Amino acid sequence: MRLTIVRLFKSSFTKEGYYAVQEIGMAKAWLKLGYKVNICFLRNDIKKAYEEKEQGINFVYVPAFYIGNQALFNSKYIYMTNPDLVQLNSDNQIIASYLMKQLAQHQILFYNYIGQVRSTSENRLLRFIVNSISKFNVKNYGKYPTFTKTKDLSDYLENLGINVPAVAPCGLDIDSISDTFVSKKELLNRYDIPINKKVLLFVGRLEKYKNPNKALELLKLLDDKYFMILVGNGSLYSELVHDIKLYTKTDRLKYIKEIPNDDIRDLYLLSDYLLNFSNHEIFGMAILEAMYHNLTVIAFKAPGPNFIIENEVSGFLVNNIDEMKNIIINEMKSKDKEPRKRIVNHFTWENTANIIYNSLFYYKEAGQLE
Repeated sequence: MRLTIVRLFKSSFTKEGYYAVQEIGMAKAWLKLGYKVNICFLRNDIKKAYEEKEQGINFVYVPAFYIGNQALFNSKYIYMTNPDLVQLNSDNQIIASYLMKQLAQHQILFYNYIGQVRSTSENRLLRFIVNSISKFNVKNYGKYPTFTKTKDLSDYLENLGINVPAVAPCGLDIDSISDTFVSKKELLNRYDIPINKKVLLFVGRLEKYKNPNKALELLKLLDDKYFMILVGNGSLYSELVHDIKLYTKTDRLKYIKEIPNDDIRDLYLLSDYLLNFSNHEIFGMAILEAMYHNLTVIAFKAPGPNFIIENEVSGFLVNNIDEMKNIIINEMKSKDKEPRKRIVNHFTWENTANIIYNSLFYYKEAGQLE
Protein backbone atom coordinates (compact mmCIF):
# COMPACT_ATOMS: atom_id res chain seq x y z
CA MET A 1 0.00 0.00 0.00
CA ARG A 2 1.26 3.49 -0.88
CA LEU A 3 0.51 6.74 0.95
CA THR A 4 1.29 10.13 -0.59
CA ILE A 5 1.41 13.12 1.75
CA VAL A 6 1.03 16.50 0.01
CA ARG A 7 2.04 19.76 1.67
CA LEU A 8 -0.17 22.23 -0.21
CA PHE A 9 1.53 25.46 0.81
CA LYS A 10 4.82 26.96 -0.35
CA SER A 11 7.94 25.23 0.86
CA SER A 12 11.68 25.77 0.55
CA PHE A 13 12.19 22.41 2.25
CA THR A 14 14.99 20.02 1.39
CA LYS A 15 15.61 16.83 3.36
CA GLU A 16 18.69 18.48 4.82
CA GLY A 17 16.39 21.08 6.38
CA TYR A 18 16.98 22.54 9.81
CA TYR A 19 13.80 22.03 11.80
CA ALA A 20 11.39 19.24 12.64
CA VAL A 21 9.05 18.65 9.70
CA GLN A 22 5.57 17.36 10.49
CA GLU A 23 5.22 15.46 7.22
CA ILE A 24 8.35 13.42 7.93
CA GLY A 25 7.18 12.46 11.40
CA MET A 26 3.82 11.37 9.98
CA ALA A 27 5.52 9.47 7.16
CA LYS A 28 7.69 7.47 9.56
CA ALA A 29 4.61 6.47 11.54
CA TRP A 30 2.84 5.21 8.39
CA LEU A 31 5.96 3.25 7.44
CA LYS A 32 5.47 1.33 10.69
CA LEU A 33 1.92 0.58 9.58
CA GLY A 34 3.36 -1.17 6.53
CA TYR A 35 2.90 1.62 3.96
CA LYS A 36 5.35 2.92 1.39
CA VAL A 37 5.31 6.71 1.73
CA ASN A 38 5.87 9.64 -0.64
CA ILE A 39 5.95 13.26 0.51
CA CYS A 40 5.29 15.98 -2.08
CA PHE A 41 6.83 19.38 -1.40
CA LEU A 42 5.87 22.26 -3.69
CA ARG A 43 8.78 24.41 -4.90
CA ASN A 44 8.80 27.54 -7.07
CA ASP A 45 12.57 27.39 -7.64
CA ILE A 46 12.55 24.28 -9.84
CA LYS A 47 11.26 23.64 -13.36
CA LYS A 48 11.22 19.87 -13.27
CA ALA A 49 10.11 17.44 -10.58
CA TYR A 50 12.73 15.24 -8.96
CA GLU A 51 12.90 12.66 -6.19
CA GLU A 52 15.21 11.76 -3.31
CA LYS A 53 14.96 8.87 -0.90
CA GLU A 54 16.01 8.70 2.73
CA GLN A 55 14.96 6.70 5.80
CA GLY A 56 12.60 4.71 3.57
CA ILE A 57 10.67 7.86 2.55
CA ASN A 58 10.45 9.08 -1.05
CA PHE A 59 10.72 12.88 -1.21
CA VAL A 60 9.09 14.33 -4.33
CA TYR A 61 9.88 17.95 -5.18
CA VAL A 62 7.18 19.41 -7.41
CA PRO A 63 7.41 22.63 -9.48
CA ALA A 64 4.79 25.13 -8.35
CA PHE A 65 3.70 28.74 -8.63
CA TYR A 66 3.40 30.80 -5.46
CA ILE A 67 0.84 33.44 -4.55
CA GLY A 68 1.81 34.56 -1.07
CA ASN A 69 1.72 31.42 1.06
CA GLN A 70 -0.47 29.66 -1.49
CA ALA A 71 0.98 27.20 -3.99
CA LEU A 72 -0.50 26.07 -7.32
CA PHE A 73 0.73 22.97 -9.16
CA ASN A 74 -0.28 20.26 -11.62
CA SER A 75 -2.12 17.44 -9.85
CA LYS A 76 -0.52 14.91 -12.22
CA TYR A 77 2.44 14.76 -9.84
CA ILE A 78 0.22 13.17 -7.20
CA TYR A 79 -1.01 10.49 -9.59
CA MET A 80 2.57 9.78 -10.71
CA THR A 81 3.25 8.43 -7.20
CA ASN A 82 0.56 5.74 -7.75
CA PRO A 83 -1.06 6.27 -4.35
CA ASP A 84 -3.60 4.03 -2.67
CA LEU A 85 -4.18 6.75 -0.08
CA VAL A 86 -3.48 10.49 -0.08
CA GLN A 87 -3.10 12.92 2.82
CA LEU A 88 -3.86 16.52 1.84
CA ASN A 89 -2.49 19.13 4.25
CA SER A 90 -5.27 21.39 3.09
CA ASP A 91 -5.98 24.13 5.66
CA ASN A 92 -7.16 27.23 3.74
CA GLN A 93 -5.21 26.60 0.54
CA ILE A 94 -6.72 27.73 -2.76
CA ILE A 95 -6.07 24.44 -4.54
CA ALA A 96 -7.50 22.17 -1.84
CA SER A 97 -11.11 21.90 -3.08
CA TYR A 98 -9.95 21.23 -6.64
CA LEU A 99 -7.69 18.40 -5.48
CA MET A 100 -10.43 16.85 -3.35
CA LYS A 101 -12.74 16.68 -6.35
CA GLN A 102 -9.96 15.36 -8.60
CA LEU A 103 -9.02 12.57 -6.20
CA ALA A 104 -12.66 11.64 -5.73
CA GLN A 105 -13.14 11.45 -9.52
CA HIS A 106 -10.06 9.22 -9.80
CA GLN A 107 -11.51 7.06 -6.99
CA ILE A 108 -8.41 7.49 -4.85
CA LEU A 109 -9.02 7.26 -1.12
CA PHE A 110 -7.85 10.43 0.64
CA TYR A 111 -8.27 12.49 3.78
CA ASN A 112 -7.61 16.07 4.79
CA TYR A 113 -5.31 16.86 7.69
CA ILE A 114 -5.81 20.45 8.82
CA GLY A 115 -4.69 22.87 11.49
CA GLN A 116 -6.65 25.95 10.49
CA VAL A 117 -9.37 27.19 8.15
CA ARG A 118 -9.46 30.87 9.12
CA SER A 119 -6.82 33.39 8.13
CA THR A 120 -4.77 35.06 10.87
CA SER A 121 -3.27 37.65 8.50
CA GLU A 122 -3.16 41.25 9.71
CA ASN A 123 -3.84 42.37 6.13
CA ARG A 124 -7.62 42.88 5.97
CA LEU A 125 -7.86 42.33 2.21
CA LEU A 126 -5.77 39.18 2.29
CA ARG A 127 -7.73 37.90 5.30
CA PHE A 128 -11.01 38.50 3.42
CA ILE A 129 -9.76 36.70 0.30
CA VAL A 130 -8.40 33.69 2.18
CA ASN A 131 -11.51 33.37 4.35
CA SER A 132 -13.71 33.54 1.25
CA ILE A 133 -11.71 30.75 -0.37
CA SER A 134 -11.80 28.79 2.86
CA LYS A 135 -15.61 28.67 2.75
CA PHE A 136 -15.39 26.40 -0.32
CA ASN A 137 -12.85 24.19 1.43
CA VAL A 138 -15.02 23.94 4.54
CA LYS A 139 -17.98 22.74 2.46
CA ASN A 140 -15.81 20.00 1.01
CA TYR A 141 -14.46 19.08 4.44
CA GLY A 142 -18.02 18.05 5.14
CA LYS A 143 -18.02 15.70 2.14
CA TYR A 144 -14.69 13.94 2.66
CA PRO A 145 -12.81 12.56 5.70
CA THR A 146 -11.16 15.45 7.53
CA PHE A 147 -8.99 15.18 10.63
CA THR A 148 -8.07 18.21 12.72
CA LYS A 149 -4.89 18.87 14.67
CA THR A 150 -6.72 20.49 17.61
CA LYS A 151 -10.01 20.19 19.47
CA ASP A 152 -10.57 23.93 18.96
CA LEU A 153 -10.76 23.44 15.18
CA SER A 154 -12.81 20.26 15.53
CA ASP A 155 -15.35 22.12 17.66
CA TYR A 156 -15.47 24.97 15.13
CA LEU A 157 -16.24 22.58 12.26
CA GLU A 158 -18.72 20.58 14.32
CA ASN A 159 -20.60 23.84 15.04
CA LEU A 160 -20.86 24.30 11.27
CA GLY A 161 -22.45 20.86 11.01
CA ILE A 162 -19.33 19.10 9.74
CA ASN A 163 -18.53 15.70 11.19
CA VAL A 164 -14.89 15.31 12.19
CA PRO A 165 -14.01 11.60 12.60
CA ALA A 166 -11.34 12.35 15.20
CA VAL A 167 -8.86 14.89 16.48
CA ALA A 168 -5.40 13.73 15.35
CA PRO A 169 -2.82 15.98 16.99
CA CYS A 170 0.67 16.64 15.71
CA GLY A 171 3.24 14.52 17.44
CA LEU A 172 6.90 13.85 18.03
CA ASP A 173 9.08 11.31 16.29
CA ILE A 174 10.43 10.00 19.59
CA ASP A 175 12.68 7.40 17.96
CA SER A 176 14.77 10.19 16.42
CA ILE A 177 15.42 11.98 19.74
CA SER A 178 18.66 11.15 21.52
CA ASP A 179 18.55 10.28 25.23
CA THR A 180 22.30 10.62 25.71
CA PHE A 181 23.03 12.42 28.99
CA VAL A 182 24.85 15.75 28.78
CA SER A 183 25.25 17.99 31.84
CA LYS A 184 23.68 21.44 31.81
CA LYS A 185 27.05 23.00 32.71
CA GLU A 186 28.70 21.37 29.71
CA LEU A 187 25.95 22.63 27.39
CA LEU A 188 26.14 26.19 28.75
CA ASN A 189 29.86 26.22 28.09
CA ARG A 190 29.37 24.71 24.62
CA TYR A 191 27.01 27.52 23.59
CA ASP A 192 28.96 30.23 25.45
CA ILE A 193 26.10 31.06 27.83
CA PRO A 194 26.83 32.37 31.36
CA ILE A 195 26.45 29.64 33.98
CA ASN A 196 24.89 31.93 36.60
CA LYS A 197 21.93 33.03 34.45
CA LYS A 198 18.34 31.84 34.17
CA VAL A 199 17.95 30.89 30.52
CA LEU A 200 14.80 31.72 28.53
CA LEU A 201 14.30 30.12 25.12
CA PHE A 202 12.25 31.08 22.06
CA VAL A 203 12.15 28.67 19.10
CA GLY A 204 10.02 29.47 16.07
CA ARG A 205 9.67 31.06 12.67
CA LEU A 206 10.26 34.80 12.59
CA GLU A 207 6.78 35.70 11.37
CA LYS A 208 4.31 38.26 12.69
CA TYR A 209 1.91 35.71 14.13
CA LYS A 210 4.75 34.28 16.24
CA ASN A 211 5.44 37.69 17.85
CA PRO A 212 9.22 37.11 18.22
CA ASN A 213 9.70 40.82 19.05
CA LYS A 214 8.00 40.15 22.38
CA ALA A 215 11.07 38.18 23.46
CA LEU A 216 13.08 41.40 23.57
CA GLU A 217 10.15 43.21 25.16
CA LEU A 218 10.09 40.63 27.95
CA LEU A 219 13.85 40.66 28.43
CA LYS A 220 13.76 44.44 29.00
CA LEU A 221 11.29 43.86 31.87
CA LEU A 222 13.62 41.40 33.61
CA ASP A 223 16.83 42.07 35.51
CA ASP A 224 20.31 40.99 34.46
CA LYS A 225 20.14 37.49 35.91
CA TYR A 226 18.08 36.39 32.89
CA PHE A 227 19.51 35.37 29.50
CA MET A 228 17.46 34.98 26.30
CA ILE A 229 18.13 32.60 23.40
CA LEU A 230 16.21 33.21 20.17
CA VAL A 231 16.18 30.55 17.45
CA GLY A 232 14.52 30.93 14.08
CA ASN A 233 14.42 32.47 10.63
CA GLY A 234 11.71 34.08 8.54
CA SER A 235 10.36 37.29 7.05
CA LEU A 236 11.12 39.28 10.23
CA TYR A 237 14.79 38.30 10.24
CA SER A 238 16.15 41.72 9.24
CA GLU A 239 13.79 43.50 11.64
CA LEU A 240 14.80 41.27 14.55
CA VAL A 241 18.52 41.64 13.86
CA HIS A 242 18.03 45.41 13.71
CA ASP A 243 16.19 45.41 17.07
CA ILE A 244 18.91 43.26 18.63
CA LYS A 245 21.57 45.74 17.51
CA LEU A 246 19.58 48.57 19.08
CA TYR A 247 19.37 46.66 22.34
CA THR A 248 22.42 47.77 24.32
CA LYS A 249 22.75 44.73 26.59
CA THR A 250 23.58 42.21 23.89
CA ASP A 251 25.49 40.13 26.46
CA ARG A 252 22.06 39.07 27.75
CA LEU A 253 20.94 37.34 24.59
CA LYS A 254 22.03 34.99 21.84
CA TYR A 255 20.43 34.73 18.40
CA ILE A 256 20.75 31.50 16.38
CA LYS A 257 19.36 31.72 12.85
CA GLU A 258 19.38 27.97 12.15
CA ILE A 259 20.21 24.89 14.16
CA PRO A 260 20.31 21.23 13.04
CA ASN A 261 17.57 18.99 14.40
CA ASP A 262 20.09 16.90 16.30
CA ASP A 263 21.29 19.97 18.24
CA ILE A 264 17.99 21.61 19.19
CA ARG A 265 17.77 19.17 22.09
CA ASP A 266 20.78 20.88 23.69
CA LEU A 267 18.88 24.14 24.01
CA TYR A 268 15.91 22.49 25.72
CA LEU A 269 18.25 20.83 28.22
CA LEU A 270 20.18 23.98 29.11
CA SER A 271 17.15 26.32 29.39
CA ASP A 272 14.86 27.08 32.33
CA TYR A 273 11.75 28.04 30.32
CA LEU A 274 10.49 27.77 26.75
CA LEU A 275 8.41 30.79 25.74
CA ASN A 276 5.72 30.96 23.06
CA PHE A 277 4.32 34.42 22.24
CA SER A 278 1.80 33.58 19.50
CA ASN A 279 -1.91 34.30 20.01
CA HIS A 280 -2.62 32.30 16.84
CA GLU A 281 -0.44 29.23 17.36
CA ILE A 282 -2.02 26.42 15.35
CA PHE A 283 -0.11 23.76 17.21
CA GLY A 284 3.44 24.29 18.47
CA MET A 285 6.05 21.63 17.72
CA ALA A 286 8.63 23.37 19.92
CA ILE A 287 6.19 23.05 22.82
CA LEU A 288 6.01 19.29 22.33
CA GLU A 289 9.79 19.01 22.11
CA ALA A 290 10.35 21.14 25.20
CA MET A 291 7.83 19.19 27.28
CA TYR A 292 9.38 15.92 26.12
CA HIS A 293 12.65 17.17 27.62
CA ASN A 294 10.81 18.17 30.83
CA LEU A 295 11.35 21.88 30.17
CA THR A 296 8.67 24.16 31.63
CA VAL A 297 6.66 25.91 28.90
CA ILE A 298 4.95 29.30 29.20
CA ALA A 299 2.72 30.03 26.22
CA PHE A 300 0.21 32.66 25.20
CA LYS A 301 -3.28 31.21 25.02
CA ALA A 302 -3.99 29.92 21.50
CA PRO A 303 -5.57 26.79 19.96
CA GLY A 304 -2.37 24.72 19.93
CA PRO A 305 -1.01 25.50 23.41
CA ASN A 306 -4.52 25.29 24.89
CA PHE A 307 -4.78 21.73 23.56
CA ILE A 308 -1.31 20.56 24.54
CA ILE A 309 -0.79 22.19 27.93
CA GLU A 310 -2.83 21.53 31.06
CA ASN A 311 -2.51 24.97 32.66
CA GLU A 312 -0.35 24.93 35.81
CA VAL A 313 -0.17 21.12 35.60
CA SER A 314 2.06 20.42 32.58
CA GLY A 315 2.94 24.05 31.78
CA PHE A 316 1.50 27.56 31.87
CA LEU A 317 -0.97 29.44 29.68
CA VAL A 318 -0.94 33.25 29.89
CA ASN A 319 -2.74 36.22 28.37
CA ASN A 320 0.15 38.67 28.17
CA ILE A 321 3.79 39.52 28.84
CA ASP A 322 3.12 40.63 32.42
CA GLU A 323 1.66 37.24 33.38
CA MET A 324 4.64 35.54 31.73
CA LYS A 325 7.05 37.78 33.64
CA ASN A 326 5.33 36.98 36.95
CA ILE A 327 5.78 33.22 36.44
CA ILE A 328 9.45 33.68 35.56
CA ILE A 329 10.49 35.99 38.41
CA ASN A 330 8.68 33.78 40.93
CA GLU A 331 10.42 30.74 39.43
CA MET A 332 7.13 28.90 39.19
CA LYS A 333 7.16 25.35 37.87
CA SER A 334 4.28 23.16 36.70
CA LYS A 335 2.83 20.64 39.15
CA ASP A 336 3.79 17.74 36.94
CA LYS A 337 7.58 17.48 37.19
CA GLU A 338 7.67 15.21 34.15
CA PRO A 339 5.54 16.75 31.38
CA ARG A 340 7.29 14.24 29.09
CA LYS A 341 4.69 11.66 30.17
CA ARG A 342 1.89 13.72 28.62
CA ILE A 343 3.75 13.87 25.31
CA VAL A 344 4.56 10.15 25.26
CA ASN A 345 0.96 9.23 26.09
CA HIS A 346 -0.84 11.63 23.75
CA PHE A 347 1.42 13.38 21.25
CA THR A 348 3.48 10.98 19.15
CA TRP A 349 3.20 10.51 15.39
CA GLU A 350 2.59 6.79 15.89
CA ASN A 351 -0.44 7.61 18.02
CA THR A 352 -1.69 10.12 15.42
CA ALA A 353 -1.25 7.77 12.45
CA ASN A 354 -3.13 5.05 14.30
CA ILE A 355 -6.00 7.45 15.10
CA ILE A 356 -6.35 8.30 11.40
CA TYR A 357 -5.86 4.71 10.19
CA ASN A 358 -8.43 3.26 12.58
CA SER A 359 -11.01 6.02 11.99
CA LEU A 360 -10.56 6.07 8.22
CA PHE A 361 -10.88 2.37 7.71
CA TYR A 362 -13.73 2.03 10.17
CA TYR A 363 -15.72 4.35 7.92
CA LYS A 364 -14.58 2.50 4.82
CA GLU A 365 -15.61 -0.87 6.18
CA ALA A 366 -18.92 0.58 7.28
CA GLY A 367 -19.53 1.57 3.66
CA GLN A 368 -19.48 5.28 4.37
CA LEU A 369 -16.46 5.84 2.10
CA GLU A 370 -16.26 4.92 -1.54
